[in-house]
Amino acid sequence: MYSVIVMKLNLTTGLNPTLNVSAALISFVMLRGWTQALARLGIPVKPLTRQENTVVQTCAVACYSVGAAGYYLIY
Repeated sequence: MYSVIVMKLNLTTGLNPTLNVSAALISFVMLRGWTQALARLGIPVKPLTRQENTVVQTCAVACYSVGAAGYYLIY
């Protein structure tokens, strides 16, 4: 989702917004909600470790960066 938003903003306005922090935050909130939903359904879930959380946030920021870098490949 962020890649599409960033690519659209880059191509229409030429702006390159920095959404790294928000991408990492949304990935954390979504993962936390997913684990809580599984726990409510009765599925045993271990809480995420700091390392697992860091990997998820890094992947989210990397996906966002693909959209930002794609703009420079087009021009």
